[in-house]
Amino acid sequence: MKKKNNSCISFFQRYLTIWVMLCMVLGILIGKYLPGIPAFLNRFEYARVSIPMAILI
Repeated sequence: MKKKNNSCISFFQRYLTIWVMLCMVLGILIGKYLPGIPAFLNRFEYARVSIPMAILI
């Protein structure tokens, strides 16, 4: 008798590629139309490491 594979892919995992693309587009749009946000985030740097980027990674 064959065992049923119980690996269940969540909604987020199933559409991960779409989420990544949406975030990339959103980042580009923010950089183009709201340049104050990237400029503000660039101020948070320690030892030439971006703190917001370090948190996200």
